[in-house]
Formats: sequence, structure tokens, C-alpha cells
Amino acid sequence: MVDSSHFVSWVLPHAASSPKGRRHAWPALPPVVLVGVLAAPWPGFAGQTNEPPTTARADDALADCYVLTVIPPVGIAEENGQALVDLNERGHVLLDALPEESAWGEGRVPPSAFVWTGTDAVPIAIEGFWETRAVEMSDDDSVLVLAREDAESRQRHAAVWRDGEVLAVIAAPDGEYFSAGRINRRGHVALQAMREDSGWWGPSRAYLWRDDELTELGEWELGGFDDDDEVFGFDPAQGEIVKWIDETTVLSTTCTSPLAAAEVKVSGNGRIAATIECEGERHAVAWVDGEPRELPTLAGRDTAVIDVNERGEILGEVVDEAVANVPVLWRDGVLIELPVPPSRYDGSYRDINEAGATVGAFTLEPPSFGSEEFHFFVADDDQVQKLPYPEPMQQFFGVEARLNDRGDIVASGDHEGYDRRTLHWRPCEDGPDETSP
Repeated sequence: MVDSSHFVSWVLPHAASSPKGRRHAWPALPPVVLVGVLAAPWPGFAGQTNEPPTTARADDALADCYVLTVIPPVGIAEENGQALVDLNERGHVLLDALPEESAWGEGRVPPSAFVWTGTDAVPIAIEGFWETRAVEMSDDDSVLVLAREDAESRQRHAAVWRDGEVLAVIAAPDGEYFSAGRINRRGHVALQAMREDSGWWGPSRAYLWRDDELTELGEWELGGFDDDDEVFGFDPAQGEIVKWIDETTVLSTTCTSPLAAAEVKVSGNGRIAATIECEGERHAVAWVDGEPRELPTLAGRDTAVIDVNERGEILGEVVDEAVANVPVLWRDGVLIELPVPPSRYDGSYRDINEAGATVGAFTLEPPSFGSEEFHFFVADDDQVQKLPYPEPMQQFFGVEARLNDRGDIVASGDHEGYDRRTLHWRPCEDGPDETSP
């Protein structure tokens, strides 16, 4: 575990920045904590507005200020940082600790799953397995991982782990390996498997594990999994969205032809939305009382679903008349354009909580030399706030961001191709006093 008995703290104003080109290597110190008091938020620029929903916070979905912890190295050999996987309602963060590429590629050091509790990094080590890869974490800290026995094997096992104890090890059927999975509040697991002899793009098969039994659901791609053990996915052979609960059923869509592709999002309580592709166009669809409804667009162009919460609010993107991606929220069938930073060049929101708050990453100027300078932002219907951080990330690959109903926010990215940082913000009242020296 990481010793975090001593924190380095200072006050970071909202407008603070550091010189361009400064490299931020991993510290040899305990977690670095920044306290940022946010300046007045930017208002939204355009779009329809609704009355704000009841939020998880007393007055607003957003906090006035946030405390940032830069999660330190967790202690694996030849560590290159971490990749964010999940965040639960306890504020615990599920990570994959990543070794240097050469150490991983040569089979010396594997990636390893960890849980960051806010003070300690707890390894998810399972006897008999060389590698554990984090997949998802429930609110009671049950973690689903995929595991390999050695550097040459595929992920032929999944495991459920909680608080240092292995609750179950699940073997893939003969000749198959697990490629994805979900865990719900019951501790039940949905898994996607592939044939070892089919290559990376071969057909997928969905399974449900509960009561120590693995049940085959069909040859389709795993999508969502809710707390009632309903499993959703896409059958590419038939071009259909399917649902399984005791038997497989087909969900009707707004397309009259088979689907070319579909990505299904499902909340814990079974709210369903999806991005579907048919006849060369992408559409965002939600199901209400079992019936599909196409979500409103801008200029009739492509739409996409990113996430859906338990209140049925859907986070997504639409393409406007200028052929630019516009972040939006659909609430009760109404499209709301979300506020974005005024100098935004590119980026998107990645997650939504039950209060309707969203978090994402945006670049504020055109990319140069193949990388983009990302900043992290939190927003609701009518305001957007920049999260405190001393310098932006020079990003070569995609970033990840999550937030929970308590207001905890986490994000990670690959800074300049070598410095894989994970950032953890909390509302000030949940962390050190904002006047800390």
C-alpha cells in the first residue's frame, strides 16, 4: 500500500497555469493534493433549458471548489502510471497499474488491478494468476477482473474480488477466452467471450454468471447489464439489439432495415438507450415502456449516446449544421445543448451522475505535433467549470473521466506518451480545508 500519511498541499487559483512544455514526471512523494477554488463558471451559450432537477447536492449539481489528489505510483515494478477503469459511490477508484511498454511486451511485468481508497492503493492479487485486468466495480467494492495464468496465455478466467478476498473464479468454456464483462449490485456477472482460434475480430458469445453457474446466452456482443440481471447486447449476424432475462428477446428499433452496428447503454435500474447505425446514418434511440423513440437531433444529422443515468437522462452528442459535435443531454425527450468552454476546439463529456452533472475533457486550441492539450471540466445544464490542475495534459490517446453522486470525480490520460496520470477530485467539504498552507 502507498503511504499517504504526509500530503503536500497548496491553494491553486482557477486561472493558474504553468509554462507550456513543462514536463510533469511521476513524483517520488506521497499523493499531491491541490485545492482549487473555482472562479465564476461560464454560462451555457445555446440550447433549450429546463428547470434543474433535484440533485444529490443540497443546492447544485456542482461544488464551489474541488480538492485534487494526483494518485501516486502504486508500487509495481517498472511502473508507467495507471489507467482509470471505474469509480463507485464510496469514492473508491478502480485502476489498472501499467508497467513500461518494454517490461509488459517482454513478459517481465504484467498490468495489475488496484483499488485506490483515497489514501491507499490496494492490489487485486489472485493466487495462480500472472495478470489481473480491472473491468468494473460495484458500490459495495466487489470488483470484476479478467486474469491470465502467464504472459503467453489469453484471459481464460474472470474473478470477483472484494476487500482482499476472492469471492469467485470463473473459467471460460474450453477454447474460449473472456474479452469484456459487467458486474451488478447483486454481485452477478455478465461476460463476453471469444474463440481462441477466431482472431481479434471473430464472433462474440455472451454469458451470465450467478449462483456459481455460467449460462450461455447466445452469439452476440455484450452491451449493458442491469441490477435485475437483464443482459443487453447486439447480434451482428441478425442486425438486432437483444435482451436476455430467462430467454432472449429482440428489441424493436426505429430502423426498418437490419442494423449495421449498435452500442447499448443501460442504467442499473434498466433505463435503456443506444446508438444504432442503419442505412449509413447514426441515430440515438431510447426505449420508453418497451417502445423505441428516436431522440431529437440538430439539423437532422448523426447522433450518439454516451451514457444514461437511473433517472433516464441521456448524455450524448449530435452533429450540427457546421458538422461539429455538440454535447447534449436528453431529458424527457427534450434535447438540451450542454455548455462548453468558450474557446473549445474539441472534446466531449464522458459520464453523467444522478444529479445530471457531467464530466469530460476538452482541448482549447488546435493540436500541434500530433498531440492535444486537454483540460478537464465539470458541467450541468447551464454552467461549466474548469477543474483545478497545474498544467494541461499533452494527450496522444483518449482520456477517461467518471463522477459519482457524491461529487467525486476521477480522470486519467497518457501525458506525452509516457506519464499515465490518474487524477481524483473531491468537493472541498469532503477533503482538506481550502485554506491549507
